[in-house]
Amino acid sequence: MHYSKTHFAKDGRSVLVRTALSHDAAAITAISNQCYRDSPFLSKGPEDPEDSVAGTLAYIEDLLDAEREAFLVAVTGDQIVGFAHLDGCGTKKKTKHRCEFALSIQQGFRGQGIGRCLVDSLISLAADAGYEQIELNVIEANTPGVSLYQSCGFQTSGRLPHAFKYPNGDYGDYLIMVKNL
Repeated sequence: MHYSKTHFAKDGRSVLVRTALSHDAAAITAISNQCYRDSPFLSKGPEDPEDSVAGTLAYIEDLLDAEREAFLVAVTGDQIVGFAHLDGCGTKKKTKHRCEFALSIQQGFRGQGIGRCLVDSLISLAADAGYEQIELNVIEANTPGVSLYQSCGFQTSGRLPHAFKYPNGDYGDYLIMVKNL
């Protein structure tokens, strides 16, 4: 799916949300790996192998012509500051009405409404693609993320206890959040 729309961050700055293109792979990979190092809320951490530009490029190219899936970037000025992807939950008749997404925002740009721009874009794309439900998993301790998703109309439908085990031995629960479209 192809997408391009200008949104505005909390400070009034324009944020272009558009389809990720092949030449974006290096910037997306850099943000992804930085988020893995900085955020305790992602399933991958600094102890795991980093993403590769080749892997990101392959994923972007897989989704470029997809009818019901998308990879988006948020651009402010000429800099990619975040990304998100929308994926179907399956091709079987019983699950193809559902989709899921994930997003990452570069440190220094969080809390400015850029995540909201990406989530709103994904919700719109999901509805246009004929999905009836959009869902995500978020670690419960990620209170800014949980608040964002709730403000976008997502509701907590369940919990996966001990979804994360941190290096110090502590656990974190996933909240399963859903929005009907």
